[in-house]
Amino acid sequence: MPLDAITLVIEPPRNATPDVAGPAEVRKFYEYDRFVAALAKRTRAPVAMFDGFARDAPARGALLVNTTAYETFDECDPRARRRTLVLNGGRATFLQQLEQYDLAGGLTTTRYMAWLLDPNDEEAAGLYGLRTIAKQLGAECSQGGPEPSDRYGVIGSNRFADLPALIVAYLDALAID
Repeated sequence: MPLDAITLVIEPPRNATPDVAGPAEVRKFYEYDRFVAALAKRTRAPVAMFDGFARDAPARGALLVNTTAYETFDECDPRARRRTLVLNGGRATFLQQLEQYDLAGGLTTTRYMAWLLDPNDEEAAGLYGLRTIAKQLGAECSQGGPEPSDRYGVIGSNRFADLPALIVAYLDALAID
């Protein structure tokens, strides 16, 4: 089944304090409008943003979730987790979090910021994802972290024009229902 929607979810902080940015500030800082536009250029599926918790996100299509706490995925249906890419994760524990919550994959903050700085000089590398999907895409899949995973790795391929193109191809290959 082809990809039918992509929703970028910007979660509010779990504990509202003056020093923690809300969705509007996060959206602006990470230039998510620019990212959504880049994704939309590479798919026929609608691409939208949603300010709220992942548990309340649309029930169809892929989710790209910017969250401050992985525990948010405890509140999500397991089927929703399997169609979720985490945005701006930390490399040290990223594979462990993907395994624990059975997520589709994600991007580290470092990889995302590199794309923001220079989206045209991109070899479409750095998406953490399932090794089985990398194989379907004919992409390389490296270890990806200090603790290797049998299921996940860092996917890269020069077959894709840039990171958004790789993400869309990856999500399409997931056969999200």
